[in-house]
Amino acid sequence: MAAEGSSSVIQPLLRQEFSFTGPTFEARGRVTDEGFLILKGSTAAPDFKVGSSGYQRMREKLVEDGVLLPDSGRLVFTRDISANSSSQAASIVAGGNRSGPFSWKSNGKTLGDLESDAVSASSLEQ
Repeated sequence: MAAEGSSSVIQPLLRQEFSFTGPTFEARGRVTDEGFLILKGSTAAPDFKVGSSGYQRMREKLVEDGVLLPDSGRLVFTRDISANSSSQAASIVAGGNRSGPFSWKSNGKTLGDLESDAVSASSLEQ
């Protein structure tokens, strides 16, 4: 996350819900102090296409544990899931490597744009 290290910078982001949609998925999430939270009821792409084998193993484990269940050509999150970063969350949802700051959006603005805005506002206050 671009705003690492400064909790005052991310405070405004903690109150917002973000979405990430694609042809086979529709997910909602929130920034947390620890990274990013994918919200229960979100959907993920049914297959892992291209990307980190670590992300692929994470998805497989979520399916094995019943956290991601197949439903109508998608995978559905049965509970909230914490990810280390917005990019890890986006990659789990999309089934391949994704940039979290570019993928997650709130009110038409990307997480990356909102992080930049928060950092700029913080530097103006100092």
